[in-house]
Amino acid sequence: PGASLRRVAIVLFLNTSREASPEGEFEGGLLRLLPDDGPAVELVPREGLAVAFAADLLHEVTPVRRGSRDVLVDWFY
Repeated sequence: PGASLRRVAIVLFLNTSREASPEGEFEGGLLRLLPDDGPAVELVPREGLAVAFAADLLHEVTPVRRGSRDVLVDWFY
């Protein structure tokens, strides 16, 4: 029930994917935002990238195929 009160979600990437840099620490793990009124937006993880979006926006993370994806996630109410 508390999750329904969330207004904003924030994701902070702590490491970089190999899709962003050959020296990245993992493969996959893209953040995909799925707005109702437009095409999907894929965000490629890079260390230090912060993303904020409406907490009720449908989203997903693609499978991490190799390595470890590290993020911090928080919500604002």
